[in-house]
Amino acid sequence: MHYRTLGQTGLQVSEVGLGAMPFGGMVTRPDGTQFGWSGTDDRELIALVHRSGELGVNLLDTAAAYGNGHGEAVVGEALQGRRDKWIIATKVNPNQGIDADTPDETAVRKRITEACEQSLHRLQTDHLDIYQLHAMPHPWAMPSAMRTLAELREAGKIRWYGISTNNREAIDQLRAYGPLHVLQIGYNMLERGADALLHWARAENIGTLIRVPLAKGMLTGKYSGPQAVAMPAPRHASKSTKISLPRLCQRSRRTSVPEPWPSPIRLARQTGAGKVERRSAGAQSPRHHAACKSCNISSTYPAGRAPGLALIFFSVSCAKSGRSSCGMSSSCTRVGMPMER
Repeated sequence: MHYRTLGQTGLQVSEVGLGAMPFGGMVTRPDGTQFGWSGTDDRELIALVHRSGELGVNLLDTAAAYGNGHGEAVVGEALQGRRDKWIIATKVNPNQGIDADTPDETAVRKRITEACEQSLHRLQTDHLDIYQLHAMPHPWAMPSAMRTLAELREAGKIRWYGISTNNREAIDQLRAYGPLHVLQIGYNMLERGADALLHWARAENIGTLIRVPLAKGMLTGKYSGPQAVAMPAPRHASKSTKISLPRLCQRSRRTSVPEPWPSPIRLARQTGAGKVERRSAGAQSPRHHAACKSCNISSTYPAGRAPGLALIFFSVSCAKSGRSSCGMSSSCTRVGMPMER
């Protein structure tokens, strides 16, 4: 694993971070409808965090909005006894519960302060390393939002703060009321509109976290076969995957890339922790039989590297044997974890 200094914060962060949006799972609304990320298992997610740490990942990005706080609670459970080894970045929506047409700076301050306390409680920690606005505050609320972040930092509740946005105009407006130490920017090999913003952030010594680095799966090679009817040939996606995260990391020395719920094999390659060799699986495609002896797939690792790598991040069930790699019930089609070519 390689590490970088995150701008003016001085934080040493791993080039590949862990994006925890899926940790929120599914949320049921009062009317019975659901939204969120289906097919998650808290035990698997906790195991993912632990194994990521063993591979050198030390940056985890979450938000209060993920599962209405459940995502943060899972992270807090996972980091028990390990908090000092991790840099936690989370987010707050400063506009939640705020009437845009009724200016009330006191309400904005209360909203951000209470949200911070709730995040601290769910994450089971006494401070947040990076606290990010998850939305642009209403124009009249900007001064209050920035003052509140500064007060939280002075109180030791947060160490550094910033915003998740690609909107340079919004960033400039906020900076009129105080500094922004970190920006979370959407950027990948398909969406490169933030090139200028990345260069500007580097010049300003502002640390950058890159969201959607793999274009929500478009660059993973996941969409192939029947799933790729209206998409480029699988060989294209596979080639892009192999260069996407390294290329992103080359964009700025102050950039870290939180990868959302990465496959064990992909994260292994990005961290340099090992490789997986695949043999024929007969009539079944080896892409759907990771780390399963029944599929005649073997894992090999360089000397000194941890064995069993492909068994850790997900409990991936084999369509052939019906067994999962770590004894839990799961499905590789549900997880959407392709074997990289």
